[in-house]
Amino acid sequence: MQENKDYLSDQELEKMMAEIESGPLLQAPDYLEKMILQRAERIAVRSSVEIVPIRHAIRAKKQPASKKTSRQGQLLVYSLKIVAAAAAAIALVIMVPGMQRKTEDSYQQQEEFMAELQKEQAEQEETWKKNQERISVTRNLNEKTSDFCSKLFEKTNELLFRREEK
Repeated sequence: MQENKDYLSDQELEKMMAEIESGPLLQAPDYLEKMILQRAERIAVRSSVEIVPIRHAIRAKKQPASKKTSRQGQLLVYSLKIVAAAAAAIALVIMVPGMQRKTEDSYQQQEEFMAELQKEQAEQEETWKKNQERISVTRNLNEKTSDFCSKLFEKTNELLFRREEK
């Protein structure tokens, strides 16, 4: 089986079919025939059909026309259900591979988006570090300027107050 797919290739399917066909046939359990006949008899009691166990032949009793039409209606409803189920199965067989491709495409898009986000995050972190360096330089310059101004202010005050005292 291939690693990147969840289904068998044509060659693998043909190989599996050949193995199954060449193998021995399986025997049904002994009790299965009795069980099927019992269930058929229960159904026959409900629908007024006589089941003869000899050669598994089914004989229908004569029924009024209304019951035959209801059976035909039931057969029609059953047939429509089977057709709808087959159509749904075919639609799923057609749609599922397309859904897988869309899912794989969305995973690929998510991975690309995550890679872009990580790249942007790295750029933002680099910009933040540069800004922190600028801020620290500016803060240092501000502190030095503030110290210089305060010393200048003190010296100016000393000079002015000395003049006034004299």
